[in-house]
Amino acid sequence: MGGTAWSLRIHGDMDLVKLAANKYFELDPENAGKCVVLSNAYATFGYWDSVVEVREMMRSSGIIKEPGYSWIEVQGEVHFFLRDDKSHKLSTQIYELIKVMTSSLKDAGYAPDLSST
Repeated sequence: MGGTAWSLRIHGDMDLVKLAANKYFELDPENAGKCVVLSNAYATFGYWDSVVEVREMMRSSGIIKEPGYSWIEVQGEVHFFLRDDKSHKLSTQIYELIKVMTSSLKDAGYAPDLSST
C-alpha cells in the first residue's frame, strides 16, 4: 500500500489512492503505517478534513504509529537509531560528520528534490 499510494500521489490520482486504501484496510484495518500514508496522501491533495478524519479514526481505534528507525552496520556491529536520536554514545561525532557530508554535497551542487515530501 505504501508504495502504491506514493506512486498514485505522484501521478495525482487521489481516487485510486482512496480505492487502494479502502481495499487494504479491509485486509489489515489496524496497520498504522497505512493510515499515515493515506493521511499524507490526503494532505498532498489539500483534503484537510480527510486528514483529520483519518487521524481521529486512528486515535479512537487506538491505532498508534510506532516511530520508524534506521540502522547501519559498521565493522560488524549493527547500530539502530531514530530521527534526532541522541542516545548513541557517539551521537555528537555522528551528527558532526553528517553536517560535513551535507555541506560537501551542497558544495558539489547537490540539491534535494523536496517537491514530493
